[in-house]
Amino acid sequence: KHIIMKQKLYKIEHILPAKADPNQGIEGHRHDSYEFFFFAKGTGVHSIDFQDYEITPYSLQLVCPHQLHMVRRSPNAKGVVLLMEEEVLEKCLNIKRFLSRIPYNFNFQQHVLLSQEDGHLIQKLVEQLEQHPNQHLFLSLVQYMIYCLSKQETEENTDLSPNQTLFIQFIDLVEQHYLHEKSANFYCQALQSSLRKLNTIVEQQTGMSVKKFLIYRTLLEAKRMLLHGNFPVKQIAFELEFIEPSHFSSFFKKHLGVAPSEFIQKYLK
Repeated sequence: KHIIMKQKLYKIEHILPAKADPNQGIEGHRHDSYEFFFFAKGTGVHSIDFQDYEITPYSLQLVCPHQLHMVRRSPNAKGVVLLMEEEVLEKCLNIKRFLSRIPYNFNFQQHVLLSQEDGHLIQKLVEQLEQHPNQHLFLSLVQYMIYCLSKQETEENTDLSPNQTLFIQFIDLVEQHYLHEKSANFYCQALQSSLRKLNTIVEQQTGMSVKKFLIYRTLLEAKRMLLHGNFPVKQIAFELEFIEPSHFSSFFKKHLGVAPSEFIQKYLK
């Protein structure tokens, strides 16, 4: 990868054909920024939080902050990666609203296969940025990529209804408190919502009740930590606020069917 533009809060990197195996030494990792991957050429698999997406010509994937991802691509793969820090979104509320509901909205796929027309336009915008790098052009490109991603959503999902707003507020609260607030009642009281209403809204977006989503969120962080950073199980149990490592191991196995150590071996095969 070669950086072609770099600012304080955003940058663009090129994905270029590799002389050696581009997958050698690649492991799952995560960043604090939003990353848009656009492949103009090549094949492979892009894993985002344990969901695999196929890399093909004119494919676009979005990775949100703190998501664990891993790219395994063919040597001839070519494209660009846009990286954008969350601070940029403070001046772009329409983009912020869209991006904030993506990571746990399972009606939305963080991958889309573009039409040739959309792919050519993205390439053209990238070329313009190479010639005239500036924040306005960068955000125009981000907005167009978001437009391409949002095409896959149904009309019902694209409208920011009161239910969508409540779901975003719920997600924000979960991200702030899931480590020490495991009760659905806490989130209902904080959002001034009945459990029945909140369950309905969360199930529409994720397929899970509030209680099951809180379990899912804890397990997701556990899986991320097990595969990124070489954290021992004892430390992960402490970070996730389990009283004993054995309690964490039992919780993990109860919901995923394997012990933490077995999960690592299975995933890294």
